[in-house]
Amino acid sequence: MTNMIPNLSTLHSNLTARRFVERSRAELEQVGQELSTGYKADIAKDLGMQSSQAIAFRNAMDKTEGYITGNKVLESKLSLLSGTMDNFRNEAQSMMDLAVTNASSPAPTVDALQAEAKATLDALTSHLNVNYNGEYLFAGIDANSTPVQSYSETNNETGYSPQGVVEGIVGTNIASPADAATKIAELDAIFDSSNTVNPDRNFEGTFFKGMPLEDAGGNPNKRINAIVADDQKIEYGKQANDPAFTEILKGVSMIAGLDPAEIDNAAGYDAWMNEAINSMASGIKKLGVEQADIGKKRESLDEIITQQEDKKGIYNNRIVALEGVDHYEAASRMSALETQLEATYSVTAKISQLSFLNFMG
Repeated sequence: MTNMIPNLSTLHSNLTARRFVERSRAELEQVGQELSTGYKADIAKDLGMQSSQAIAFRNAMDKTEGYITGNKVLESKLSLLSGTMDNFRNEAQSMMDLAVTNASSPAPTVDALQAEAKATLDALTSHLNVNYNGEYLFAGIDANSTPVQSYSETNNETGYSPQGVVEGIVGTNIASPADAATKIAELDAIFDSSNTVNPDRNFEGTFFKGMPLEDAGGNPNKRINAIVADDQKIEYGKQANDPAFTEILKGVSMIAGLDPAEIDNAAGYDAWMNEAINSMASGIKKLGVEQADIGKKRESLDEIITQQEDKKGIYNNRIVALEGVDHYEAASRMSALETQLEATYSVTAKISQLSFLNFMG
């Protein structure tokens, strides 16, 4: 009986071991990647037909994230809008309170009224010109430029300044209640932009440079809005030419344009001051309604963001269920691969040291 001892090729053994090492190292790198990311390295291969489901979940989550990002920007805008309206209202209320003490007849504070009114107009103008990252919040859709002209500065497009328009109407005195009524009617036409004699002097001509309330055909112009979810949008545009603001500005301008201390007709004084106060009071009341509207929209937006964040979490959980790796199983695979590699390295090293010469004595 003859015993056959197979030939041992150290070259063949080395090559086989090397290929095994390369495969094992590639697997080890893949497992390491999965452990570090928490997701399968080759999702399409591992999921097969389910990969389309994972893609659909990812697309839905990306869309939801886009809404959340945009809605948080809108949330910041509405917060700034609300805070600015609060400041505007407080300024107007302080001015009205001072005017009320001088309502029917001049009080000791009457000498300070005109200067206070001019300072108030500057503050109110500053509030209405607030912007969020370059977007002027009270300009309407034309939100790329300062909407309200400074009281004493000339509007280059019309050649008038708000101060010039007001002072050109009120003059230097109120001669009687009838004189007051005539001037008040003319101011009303200016501040509601219905004056047709010289439209350039209107609020929407000289005072305000944003989007008019109506188009040439008398139809309401669009307001700024934002799409906050599928088939859902929020209209949040508040404009400096809304009655809530123009009525306040008119009342303050009546005092800024004509020094009450200079009115020498008692009945005319009473008519003038009461109209200024009533105009401010009416505007403040309407402003409260506008503020409540913004408050409701902020609440609605907050609910939408919460729902979207919950939905994003659901999508993420489903993606993880499909694409995620079992950390314990991956760690076990890594440990097994490391053990196999160490054994292979050891065997390969021993084989590489074998030589027929070692057995010749």
